[in-house]
Amino acid sequence: IAGLVLFPSDDIAHQVFLAFVVAGMSAGAVTTLSAYSTASLAFIGLALIPLVMQFSLLGNSIGYAMALMSALFLVMLMTTSIRLNRTISGALEMRYGWQVAEATIRRQALYDALTNLPNRRMFFDRLKQELARSQRHNHLGVVMFLDIDHFKTINDSLGHLVGDELLIAISDRLKGRIRDEDVIARLGGDEYVILISEIGGTLGEATHHAQLFAEELLTLIRSRIDIKGHHLHVTASIGITLFPLEQETPEVLLQQADTAMYQSKKEGRNCSCFFVPHMQE
Repeated sequence: IAGLVLFPSDDIAHQVFLAFVVAGMSAGAVTTLSAYSTASLAFIGLALIPLVMQFSLLGNSIGYAMALMSALFLVMLMTTSIRLNRTISGALEMRYGWQVAEATIRRQALYDALTNLPNRRMFFDRLKQELARSQRHNHLGVVMFLDIDHFKTINDSLGHLVGDELLIAISDRLKGRIRDEDVIARLGGDEYVILISEIGGTLGEATHHAQLFAEELLTLIRSRIDIKGHHLHVTASIGITLFPLEQETPEVLLQQADTAMYQSKKEGRNCSCFFVPHMQE
């Protein structure tokens, strides 16, 4: 508007003053708006093109010289704006790339690549936190070690692709059963471990609820799973240990649940078993 309306055709001093003011605003727009290339170029063009036209219409040597200078300044600012926009975009893309890489590394460090479940490291971190919380608030939690029965037979007879799909299907079923505050992790192969944060306030109550929950999981896994045209019927063995009963560590709790799981294998599979100290003998 200033370039069109406030341009005094007979006063060279005011013409030059207006040109410097608008040019300064345009230069400021380069640094302010270059993150948005279209806005920056539009601002510069709308500010300077009217000045170039007004100086050209004066019809004298000074007007032509000012028009040429304004046009060159317009081109220079647009070039600078485009280059600055590329620099900003490159920096943002690099920063985003770093964030994606950091998130990927973190996910690879804490999650299982096949099932997207937490891995052993993340499980131990959560178990350590929950062990301290249960001791502080005087409630009982449970760790369950779950192993698919005869999984090697499926891998050997139907192939690892079917085996992997089976693990994913079982993972999805187990994830759908636990609460948001609980954790299910894949330790590797066909081994899963489940952390239930609050299972009961007394030993009897916790034992009863843990047994019921284990039976639900066994029933859930026994349901037919269809994978690549195969109707699979699988079972699982579950080892159970409650905490805190003594001064256990996360490693000790996992070992106890693992030991109880092997006991359930000995008892015929497709069942659950609580850890008792004599098992370690």
